[in-house]
Amino acid sequence: MSHVLNLYNTVRDSNYKQEELISVIVVSYNSSNYILDTLNSVKDQSYHAIELIITDDGSKDDTIDKVKLWLENNDFKSNLKRLILVSSIQNTGVSCNCNRGLSYAQGTFIKFIAGDDILTPDCISDNMRFIKDNQDSLVLTSQVEYINEDGINTLTYDLIQEKMKLLSDASPSQQYRELLYKGNYFLGCAYFIKRELLNSFGGFDETIRLVEDYPLFLKLTLHNIKIYYLPTVTVKYRLHPSSLSSISNTSDKAFHECFTKDMCTIYKKYRRNHIKKWTLKFDLSLDIFIKDTVITLGNKRIVYRVLRLIKLISPLTTIKLYLKIREKLVNFKF
Repeated sequence: MSHVLNLYNTVRDSNYKQEELISVIVVSYNSSNYILDTLNSVKDQSYHAIELIITDDGSKDDTIDKVKLWLENNDFKSNLKRLILVSSIQNTGVSCNCNRGLSYAQGTFIKFIAGDDILTPDCISDNMRFIKDNQDSLVLTSQVEYINEDGINTLTYDLIQEKMKLLSDASPSQQYRELLYKGNYFLGCAYFIKRELLNSFGGFDETIRLVEDYPLFLKLTLHNIKIYYLPTVTVKYRLHPSSLSSISNTSDKAFHECFTKDMCTIYKKYRRNHIKKWTLKFDLSLDIFIKDTVITLGNKRIVYRVLRLIKLISPLTTIKLYLKIREKLVNFKF
């Protein structure tokens, strides 16, 4: 169940009539420390026709209380034309939370932003300017600035962003091939997408809790939809102890188990049947088998290391191990 609070701004100025309505969807979960920075970055946008949708995924802290107070105490006569707060009683995962926000959106384009990140003041204006200059663009991504807990820039060079630059002129089929064989190189915090397009693909895959963007990018490029690149910083991505990027570098058992399941599901649903190089398919299948086995046997680090070593020494032995314990693996087909 979800509790929904709808607030409407009745002011419609001349700028709004001249500009398309854009939906900014703030996706939050235990974001109390940073949510006000995120909301203020939306309120301070130079673009004049924005609907703000805040969708919270069952936060255990005071995120909702802070958002409600912010909504009550701010004057939204400038650029925010529609305000919605959606809170879920139970934690449902990132993909489901994004879909929840999407279901309330009315804007022509959608900008998702996590409840700990920050939009640059011209984020929406820069994206819309690019779209007007590139009429075929239905989805685009852009540069990102990495910041720490205090909002200070922490990284000047990023290999993923360099990869995006190199492939900015690539065709959709070339982008798909890179995504399929080498993994996701588009930054999920930076993309800007047409609402009708996202809805036509059914939104996000809710069987994948944490990784909402990679399956979407695979589906888009597979259907010959190019992901354009805007060489401008539009988002400040915050790295802090509770962020997904930080947790992924720790030994957090629950996170790694969920993330591993997500990557296994992505491989089975979106990659396996499209990979044509049998050697790579064989290698990836063994990797997925190892990860599934580790989860089944309790996510023990020693099990993972032993299986990885066996794979390097003898892939055939790994297959034999798989055949012996496959009845323990749920929904896995080699």
